[in-house]
Parts: sequence; structure tokens; C-alpha cells
Amino acid sequence: MKIFLSYGHDDNAELVQKIRDDLENGINGGHDAWIDKFKIKAGDEWRRSITDGIIDSERVLAFMSKHSVREPGVCHDELAIALGHKGGNISTVLVEPLKDEELPLSVSHIQRLDMSDWKARKAEDPEAFEVWYREKFAEILRIIRENAGFSGEIEKLAEKLRPMDNNPIIGGLLGRGFVGRGWLFEEIEAWRKNERHNRVYCLAAGPGFGKSAISAWLAHTNKIQVIAAHFCRYDQPNWSEPGAVIRNIAFQMATRLPDYRRFLLHQIEHLEKNASTMDLGAELTRLGRTGQPISSETITQLAAQAQTPKTFDKLTPAELFDTLIAGPAQIGIDGGRERYLIVIDALDEAGKELIRYLADRQNDLPRWLALFATSRPNDDGVQQFLTRLNAHSVEPDNDSNRDDAREWIGTWLTERKMPEAQQAPIVEPLLAASEANFHYLTAYRQMVEHAGPAGDALLKAPEAYPKGLSGLYLQFFERQFGGDDQRLGNYRQHQRPLLRLVMASRRPLPVALARQAFKVSQPGAETEDFVSQVLLPLGSLFPKTGTGEEQTIRPFHKSLRDWLTNPDAAGQYYIDPVAGHETLGRLLWQEFVAKQDAPETLTEYAVTELPYHLLALSEEQELALGIDRFAWE
Repeated sequence: MKIFLSYGHDDNAELVQKIRDDLENGINGGHDAWIDKFKIKAGDEWRRSITDGIIDSERVLAFMSKHSVREPGVCHDELAIALGHKGGNISTVLVEPLKDEELPLSVSHIQRLDMSDWKARKAEDPEAFEVWYREKFAEILRIIRENAGFSGEIEKLAEKLRPMDNNPIIGGLLGRGFVGRGWLFEEIEAWRKNERHNRVYCLAAGPGFGKSAISAWLAHTNKIQVIAAHFCRYDQPNWSEPGAVIRNIAFQMATRLPDYRRFLLHQIEHLEKNASTMDLGAELTRLGRTGQPISSETITQLAAQAQTPKTFDKLTPAELFDTLIAGPAQIGIDGGRERYLIVIDALDEAGKELIRYLADRQNDLPRWLALFATSRPNDDGVQQFLTRLNAHSVEPDNDSNRDDAREWIGTWLTERKMPEAQQAPIVEPLLAASEANFHYLTAYRQMVEHAGPAGDALLKAPEAYPKGLSGLYLQFFERQFGGDDQRLGNYRQHQRPLLRLVMASRRPLPVALARQAFKVSQPGAETEDFVSQVLLPLGSLFPKTGTGEEQTIRPFHKSLRDWLTNPDAAGQYYIDPVAGHETLGRLLWQEFVAKQDAPETLTEYAVTELPYHLLALSEEQELALGIDRFAWE
């Protein structure tokens, strides 16, 4: 077995080295123990080597000492990577006396082997130390053997549940730092500890409150309590699909709770064994009604599918939650265990059916399991269920929220090396203009930093601060594209066609596809023209990620999409996404027709998004574009 050894470079390295040698060369050895002293060669990039070592290992053995638990530190980073990729497949060895509160939260829930007095034992009686050491080493081997099945079980669950990696989302949300919110975390912790009768705490707040950042902070810093987290994304449909939400949570819980994992595996095996298969006759009848010719190849493919059980991919969100989460969790033994948290950010993005189920069946969760969720309060059909989900509504003008926003502004200005005397005339006017909205503050910060040396002038003109998010967006468009008929004409010719595509796309738009549309509408235009005339003027409100053919563009935030597609708010900058659906439908249809004999060459965007754009068009629009929907179906 390949085992990664995480330790601090201190005077406990002697013991770590001894354990490493016995794991590899001892009587019961034969393991491949990864330790940086031997595995990182001269010239290696050590961060990449450590990351590869953790990911490629089957198990992680972490040695806890005062040096290794210091923060920040490499060992903390190693444990974060290990938890993200190995889940519960981590063991800890105490090599120095440490209090519980000194241990990293990320592993303080994991049972540990105590070897903290090894130095004293060795100094007092080396022979007795060897006897004691052999007993402790035997325990290490036992732990490794008992968890040998962990990897196989997790691999099986990964194949069935298709989990998603939260780490890039959490990193992106916390990348610029995190300030304040202590008052809120105290309230959440009091609920978790003292209100076991309330299974759900739903933070209901409007856009710009920082709900996603709060969820990310909880998931990142409270791994002792948070055993699963999922972030629904408005611009990533696969992250908001209820089945994906539930499967991802179930997988993360399984990596942390061995008894739950056992019941979950049994539940899945039982479900597959008793699953119904497709009715071949009914499917052929359905195809016949479409008028399409049914080839022998089609019949062969359907016959093969008919032998494949329909498992949880076909269950409703309510059935799936019962099967994968509530059912297996209820069977487990409470035994006074710690009350754990599931975090779901932007629950409203997952749809009303899942919210309705949680409102109706929240008490079916065991008392040791609770759900922290965030949601917008006023989305259609959501409010009536939030009131039953222990909703805690927070308004932007809440004093604590204003204090946090004030701290955020001060931290930013300090990072810009602005003297306190110069900060004073800025903080309160900017707080008032922002309405304590963190999306406003983040967007304004990006605009200031994007302006380069002129950014200080923007900051030092409080009378020009736009009022609220809507005012901020309007000011940006006025500065970039307003002022005279020529600038507005350029916007209509260059930016509006692109923004129609961005607004119509439910996920980040491939820039290559936007460039293709630009060339169709502007014959003879060069790639450089597209970048300089179309992309660059959109600035930081439409961030671009990736490079080359993988580069995408999206709105800075959902509130920007909402503003641009509202004619009363955006005025002359209004974007009608229907025209974007038409353009994307035509381009993706052309790709489908050109590659229908080799469908494996279709871009992933075309495969997933063409049906969506076709459904947004009327039959008249499809006919005008020469689209035959039945050919796709």
C-alpha cells in the first residue's frame, strides 16, 4: 500500500523516520511510504511533488506536533488536500502532547494514536522503549489493515454517485480573504449545539449579502462539524440539478462516517438489484409515433438499454434524498455523537421540489444531522417553503452587516496602502452608496483596480459613487459606452450581439463560439478586432477564465444578468436573450449537422446546450433557421 507521511520538520522526525523504515522494510512491512526527505529530488517543484504524493497515495498518516500544527504551515495544506481527495482515509499519530483545541479542526474529529511520550520513554529506558514502540507500530499496522477496504468502497461509491469537487469553488470564494461575520457564526453554532429539534437553519438574504462566501467559510474552517457541502451555481446547471446535489452530499458523508457508508452501500446494492428496467415495447411505440424510421441498429441499442436497471438517475429528488441520505443516516447509531452539518449554498437554485421536500420532511433527519442552507428569499415559489425551514432573514441595513461591510472597506483600503487619514472620508460614503452590499463592494473594487493609476481618483470622489448595485452597473455602462451616439452605436454593433449570447447561455459562454458569431456578423473581421472591439471594453464585470479554446466569459454575478435583461433597469443597454438563443441555436445546429456522422467530435457545449437553446425557440423561429428538432431528438 502507498502511504503518505505528513509531519513537521522538527525533532520528532527521528520517530517518523523509524516508522517509515519499518513500514517499508520491517517484518510486516512491504509498504511504499511517501516521505518528502526521500521522494523529492533536487530540481523538483516541491509543492507539485507533495500534491502528487498525496493524490497518488492510498492512505495518509499525519504526525501531530506543535511544529506541524502551526498555521499557516505546509502540514495544514497537506491535510486540506488529503481531506479533499482522500475523505476519511486519514489517520493521525500524536508525537507531542497537544490539547484538543491545538489540533487542526480539519482532523480533530479523527481518532488518533497517542505516541506523545516517545522521547521520555526512549531516554529513560531504550530497551523498554523498543517493546513499547513495537506495540504502537502494531497498532499502526492494524489501523492500515482495517481501512484497507476504504479505498475500494470509496471507488465504488465514486463510480455510482459521480461526486463533484468543491475545492475550486471554495478557493475562488475565499480567494480575496474573508472578514467579519463572527456574530453570524456564533448564532449558527448556538443553533447547532442547542436546538436539536430544529434540523434546518436557512440563511435567507438578497444578492450581495455574501451567502456563498459564508457557506465556503463554514465548509473550509469547520471540517470537524461540516461533513458535506454543495454549492449550487446559477451558471453551472449540473451543479444545481437536484440529483447531483444529493449524490455529492451522500458521497462526502460516506467518506467521513463509516457506519453511514456501510448502510449506503447496502442501500445502493438493494436499489440496483430491485430496479425496474426500460419497457422495450413502450419505447418502440413512442418512437413509432414520431414518424421516424426505426432501424435495426436502433432496436439493438434499445434492447441493450432495456437490460440496464434504472437506478437513482430516475428517482425524484424526494425519493433520492430518502434513499441516499435520510434512510442510511436514520439507521446509524446516535450514541451521543457530535451534531454534524450539511451545507447547501443557493438552495433555491436546486428547484422548488427539493425545497418543498426538505420543508415537509426535515424531521426525518436524525437528531445528530442538521442542514445549513442559504437562499434568496423572494424567488418565485420559494418563500412559502422557507418559512418552514427555520429561515433567518437578514436585511442589508442590519447593524452587524453594516459593521462587516465597514471592516471590509477598511481592510481593502489598507491593502492599497492608503493612510488612515485618507480612508476616513471614503469609508462612510462608500458604505452608504453600496447599501452594505458585498457584490457592490467587490465589483467597485474590481473597477478601481482595473482603472490602474486612475483608480485612486475614483475612490477620492465620494460624490460620484453610484447608488446601489443598479446604479453601479448603469455607471459602468455609461462610462464605457455612453456619452454620444457614436459610442452607443459601437455598443449596439459590438457588445450587444455578444451580450445576447452571454445572457442566453445558462453557463459560461465559450469565447470561441462568440468569436465565431462575430465573424459571421462582421465578414472580414480579424481575431484581434474581436478582442479589442468587443471583449476588452466589457472589463471586469464580465470575467474571462481559461485560455485558448477553453476560454469562457460570464457575467460577474447573477444580479448583473438580472439587471441587463430588465428593460426598465438597463434602459438603452437592455439585452434581449431571445436573440441570443436564436444565434446560439443556429451555430450549434450547424455544428450538429456538420458532425452528425461523427457525434463524438461534437463539443461538450453543443451536446449539453443545443437542446436547451432549441427549447427556448418557437417553432416559427426554428423553421426560419432551418432547424429540424426531431433530427436532434
